[in-house]
Order: sequence, then structure tokens, then C-alpha cells
Amino acid sequence: NLAKEDVLALNEDFKKMDTRTSRESLNNLARDAGKLGLEGSKNILNFVDAGNQINVALGEDLGEDAIKSIGKMVGVFARSTKELQGIGLKEQMLAVGSAINSLGASSSADESYLVAFAGRLGGVAKQAGISMDAILGFGSALDQDMQQVEMSATALQNFIMKLMGDPAKFAKLAGLEVKG
Repeated sequence: NLAKEDVLALNEDFKKMDTRTSRESLNNLARDAGKLGLEGSKNILNFVDAGNQINVALGEDLGEDAIKSIGKMVGVFARSTKELQGIGLKEQMLAVGSAINSLGASSSADESYLVAFAGRLGGVAKQAGISMDAILGFGSALDQDMQQVEMSATALQNFIMKLMGDPAKFAKLAGLEVKG
């Protein structure tokens, strides 16, 4: 939804970026930003800049469409994760990329597993108010235990939904009381 002049100006901004990433790849990131509903040259440029930095750091580990997935994750988890509140899109994406990179570097968890796991749990985690760092922690533990992402994400999602559906029952099982 940019005018031709805005697109040309955005391309000029891409030329000024200090990166080895091809302009075609930067344009693809800009396309992903548009698909995510981002509007305005500044937002698109911030998305491309953050996406490029994440790709440079984690590109081999994350695989195709990971930047778009991280962009979606930021949108889904921004309200339930206090660390993502009050900062711009670029900083949010870099924070998520950094968290994924840290978990991958400090454990045997696979970065692409973490992205897929968080993506599968985003909706229910948002409804339950569960932060991204908690979801990434669960994902890391499950991957280290060699659990398949599809099965483990579905199992955790089902558990969260049951817990939200009958909190008194689960509180009692945990030896707690729910106060109304």
C-alpha cells in the first residue's frame, strides 16, 4: 500500500543499509512486512532492518519464512509479554530473535523448533496471558526431550485450554483454592 515514490525511497534506504544481503532478499522481507499488514515506509524499513539482522545471525538455523513467523509472533505475543511492550517493532523483533538465539546457543534446543512451537501456541497463549519467554522455555524443554513439535505443541495447547475451562478443578489438583 505504498505509493511508487515511497517504494523508490524505501529502495534507496535499502541501498544505504550496511549488509551483504542482496537487495532482492531485502525486497522479499519488505513483501513479508506487507503480508503481515505493516503500513508505512518506517515500519517496513524497521521490519526489514530487524529481519536482516536476525537472518544474518540465525538464517541457517531458522530456515525459510522464519522472519515472517517472528513478525507474526511479535504481533501475537506483544500484549502478553511485558518485555515487548513499549518498544518499537524493530526492537521487538530483535528481542525475539535474541531470545531464540540464546536458547539455541545455551542448550540443545533447535531454533527452528522454537519458532514453530511458539507459532503453534501463539493464539492460545495470547488468550491465556502466557508470555513468549514462557512458551519458548516450554518449547526448549520439549525439544531437548526430543518431542516432536506438532505433538508437543498440540498437547500443551490442549492442556492450557482445559486449564482455562475449569480453573477450580486444576487449582484443587494443585492443592490450591480459587477465590471468586
